Amino acid sequence: MKKFSLIIMALFLAIGFTSCSDSDDLNLTVQPDPEGLNFTSTISSEYILTNDTRSNLAERFVWNEVDLGLPTDITYEVQGASTLEFTDMKVLGSTNETNAGVTVDQFLQLATAAGLDNDPETTITDTEGNTVANNSGIIFIRLHAFAGNGNANSVEQFSDVQELNVFLPENVGAEEMPAMLYVVGSFLDDAQYGAEWTAGDAVALAASSANTTDFQGYVSIPNADSQFKFLPTLGTFDGDYGDTGATDGTYSETIIQDGEVNCGTPDNEGGYFLVNVDTSELTYSLRPQVWGIIGAATPTGWDNDTNLTYNPEDKTWTIDLDLIPGAFKFRANDNWDDNVDNLGAGDEQGMLSFSGDDLNFEGEAGNYHVVLDLSNPRAYTYTITAN
Repeated sequence: MKKFSLIIMALFLAIGFTSCSDSDDLNLTVQPDPEGLNFTSTISSEYILTNDTRSNLAERFVWNEVDLGLPTDITYEVQGASTLEFTDMKVLGSTNETNAGVTVDQFLQLATAAGLDNDPETTITDTEGNTVANNSGIIFIRLHAFAGNGNANSVEQFSDVQELNVFLPENVGAEEMPAMLYVVGSFLDDAQYGAEWTAGDAVALAASSANTTDFQGYVSIPNADSQFKFLPTLGTFDGDYGDTGATDGTYSETIIQDGEVNCGTPDNEGGYFLVNVDTSELTYSLRPQVWGIIGAATPTGWDNDTNLTYNPEDKTWTIDLDLIPGAFKFRANDNWDDNVDNLGAGDEQGMLSFSGDDLNFEGEAGNYHVVLDLSNPRAYTYTITAN
C-alpha cells in the first residue's frame, strides 16, 4: 500500500511539472500598441452645422488598426466632448472596423453642450471682456480602442485629442427644413455608404425648399451595372420610386411608384454623379462628373484643370498643390458650357454655388491641401489649409 501511494504521488508531481513547463512556453504580451492609435483621415478646418443638415454625415473618421497583443476583436469608439477633459464624454460611434461616420446632429449636441447656438440674441463675453456671438467654437474628439468587453481589466488605448472648429450660422428667421429624398441600391457597400439595399443607409438628396420637389445631390456609384431606387422616407421602402422601364437597370429618366423596376446609370457605367429628381414631373437624371481646380491661383492657370482625387472614405475630392494669390474655381469634366460643371462663390464664406463668381485665394504662395466637399446636398463647401 505504501508503494502504491508513492507511485500516485510521483504521477501528480509529473503532471504538475509538465503543466508548469507548458505555461512557461506561453508568451502573451498584453500592452498598448507602440505605434499608437491615430486618425488617418483629414480633419476639416471648420464644420458648418445647421438644423437643415442634422441627418447628414458631418465626417467619416478613419484610423489605423492597433495590436493590443490579444487574440480577440478590437472595439474602436469615436468619443466626443465639449471640454478638453472629456468630463461629458459621449460615444459617437462604436465599431470593429477602422472607420466610423458621425452626423451633423451629433456635432450639434456637442456644440450645444459647449454653450454654442445659432440664436442671434444670445452672446458671450470673450477673454478680453468683449461681447461676441456664441455661434462658433471648439468641440473635442478622440479614439478609444479596447479588447474584450471593455471592463476595468481590459487593455485599452486612446488617441490624441483632436480639436474641431465648428460654426453655427445664426438663425435670422424661421428656419425651414427642405424636403428630402433618398437613394438606396446595390452601390451602397462599394461606395462605402453602408450595406447594399439598406434603407437606413440611403444617400440624401435635398429639395430647394420644404414645399418643392426638385431634389438634388451627389452620389458615388462606382461600379457598372449598379441599380437603385428613390425613397421618400429614410429607413423604409414605403412609396419608393423606380424606373418606368421593362427590366431592372433601365435608365429612362422617368420614374413611377407602382409597377416600377430598379433604376440604372447612363450606359450602365459607374461614376460620381450629380443626381436630380423631380417627383412632381416624375423625372430623374444622373450626370457623371470628375472635378478639378482651375484658375490664376493654380499651377496651370486658366488653361487647364488640375484634377482632384475622390476619397470614398470621407466622400470628398482632394489634392495637394502649390497655390499663389489669385482667382480660381472648381470645374468638372474640363467643361465651361454647362453651369452645373463649375462651382464658384456662394452666399457665405466657404460655400459654393453653380456658376458662381470666381473664388479668391489670398494666402501666401505655398503648398496647400484643398478639399471639395459635395456630400451635403445643396450645401457644397471647400477648404484650403497649408501643408
